[in-house]
Amino acid sequence: MKKKFAGLALATAVLVTGNAYGQKSYTVKRISSPPVADGVMSPGEWDGVENSSEFAMLRQDEGDVDAHEYRFRMAWDDEAMYMLLTSSYAGWVSGQGSDLEELPCEGTLICGGTNFGGSPDSLNFYFDPDPDDEDNVDPPDGYQIAVGINEGVASYKDEAVTNTFVFMEAHVDTGFGNNGTWGQGDDAGHTAWSFVSTADTNGLVAEFYFPWATWDAFDEQLDFTHAPVDGDNWWFNLGIITSDPGNFLPIWNWNSSQSFVTRPDGELVFSTETVGGGGLTGDVNLDGAIDAADIDALAAAIRGGTSDSVYDLNGDSAVTDADREELVNNILNTYIGDSNLDKQFDSGDFVAVFSAGQYEDGIAGNSGWGQGDWNGDGDFDSGDFVAAFSAGGYEAGPRAAVAAVPEPSSLLLIALGALGLVRSRRR
Repeated sequence: MKKKFAGLALATAVLVTGNAYGQKSYTVKRISSPPVADGVMSPGEWDGVENSSEFAMLRQDEGDVDAHEYRFRMAWDDEAMYMLLTSSYAGWVSGQGSDLEELPCEGTLICGGTNFGGSPDSLNFYFDPDPDDEDNVDPPDGYQIAVGINEGVASYKDEAVTNTFVFMEAHVDTGFGNNGTWGQGDDAGHTAWSFVSTADTNGLVAEFYFPWATWDAFDEQLDFTHAPVDGDNWWFNLGIITSDPGNFLPIWNWNSSQSFVTRPDGELVFSTETVGGGGLTGDVNLDGAIDAADIDALAAAIRGGTSDSVYDLNGDSAVTDADREELVNNILNTYIGDSNLDKQFDSGDFVAVFSAGQYEDGIAGNSGWGQGDWNGDGDFDSGDFVAAFSAGGYEAGPRAAVAAVPEPSSLLLIALGALGLVRSRRR
């Protein structure tokens, strides 16, 4: 729920005066094409969804940072909230909870094992949808979900666990016990959510699906079975018991106690700003189309040194000119120099760029793809002709067609002629 100003002021005062460590916040944006919770990061499905901040270490100084790069991403739509958790850790345990065969849970809140509190490589989630508009202090309300991460593939779906365990409670004014009466009577929300994780020597990919029907505990302080609105906030934390004794208790929102349960939690702020998710590969500006605006946005990202994965089109974990070439040559299936994006580089492109009148105009950074910036530096000058003609696409026809490429000497004459034309027009 949206916080009242007075409530925010009180919560801020408590956090600032009572706790030096403050409170983290993560913006959960709406997603146009939701990911599939299958434990695999499919190309494009999390595009535009930002990583969380780094995790700290519980029972250590606040500045001690988790060494295994735990990060989460979250997004939402009218049906559900979606979550991705990743880590670089490679020492996963095996044999906790259910075995590799599917084990039916039959609607129970605990399935596959009950020893979550001491289990290595277990994830401990705390969600408080906050329908009662409470402050972020103890004693807490909210939902606790714990799952085990075993080596290999683990899952909870269709009311069954495989290679894992699950533990669920709904707390009201306490950190322990299912006194929120989750899963009582006809309330079946605790069986609606699911997850699949893949853990191996390459690290962890865990994907979660939380439909809004999940949060149906009977108590009015917890019931939240509808999609949020812009500006709604939940309290949230994630703590991890790991099998690495040197990196034992990573937690997203650190506190000075020895307990995951202790407030303050971090904050999830829901936004109606929409990101692309599994949209069009190459639609880096997430407007639903792949066009010159995406080439310009990618060029600006390269110049700015960004590392956002939405721009990493060739999947090499870097944002470079190679991604720009991937966008132009393979995704748009055309050539460097095709300013009007008709899938060929010919005299029509010269007409387009010369009409824009930005060749060597002395205004830094004012040109885009449609105005002749073919090398991505933000300007239209002789360097763009070098880039375009070096790529060898002039008058080669559509890229899919087999056509002869003019000899380099001919390309040079064409380029010189084009430059002469520009200069003669300026006299």
